[in-house]
Amino acid sequence: MVELANNNLSGILADDMGLGKTVQAIAYMSYVQDTKKINGKHIVIVPKNVLNNWKREFTHWNPKFRVVTLPGTEE
Repeated sequence: MVELANNNLSGILADDMGLGKTVQAIAYMSYVQDTKKINGKHIVIVPKNVLNNWKREFTHWNPKFRVVTLPGTEE
C-alpha cells in the first residue's frame, strides 16, 4: 500500500478472509498519519456484519484514531 501511494497509484486489498486486510489497512493509515504527517479523515466501507470488528481493531491497534461508525440501512 505504501509503495502504491508513493508512486501515485491506487489499490485495494482483496484476498481471502483471515489474511490480515483489517490490520494492513489500519497500519497503512497509521503510517500516513505518523510518518507522512498527513492528518485527515478516512472512510472505510465494510459490510455491516464486520463493522463492530473493525471498530474493535482500530481501538486495539491505533487508539489515537477517532472512529465513528455509521451503519447503513437494509433495502
